[in-house]
Amino acid sequence: MPWALDHHLVDLAFIRYNPTHTGARSDLFPDLMPPSPTLLYNFKNTPGCVCPERYPELGLNDDYWQPRITDYYRFALTRPEIDGLLCSPTTPREVEALAIALEAGPLDEEEEKNSRVMFFDPSPL
Repeated sequence: MPWALDHHLVDLAFIRYNPTHTGARSDLFPDLMPPSPTLLYNFKNTPGCVCPERYPELGLNDDYWQPRITDYYRFALTRPEIDGLLCSPTTPREVEALAIALEAGPLDEEEEKNSRVMFFDPSPL
């Protein structure tokens, strides 16, 4: 697939990249020529999300970073190779929450480090 993206054989490509599916880190991103002429969009952004209601059950207290579902979008957008997201907010409140999260930008270094625990991501950075 990197060859097709680098040579603009497709106009738009979709990949699945989320904390529970990080294969693109080794299978795709290293092989892309920066910047790729093909737009690369992510889908299935939020699998593995742990809802705040489950934090006590899992023994996660305020000592741990507790990401909101919108942080999963920020996780995907932390990668410079990804141009956008395919997502479907269903309420004005969800659209507003997503806009606020995107204003915060990609995960910073500390959030990305902590995301390895909170997102249950076993793969290396």
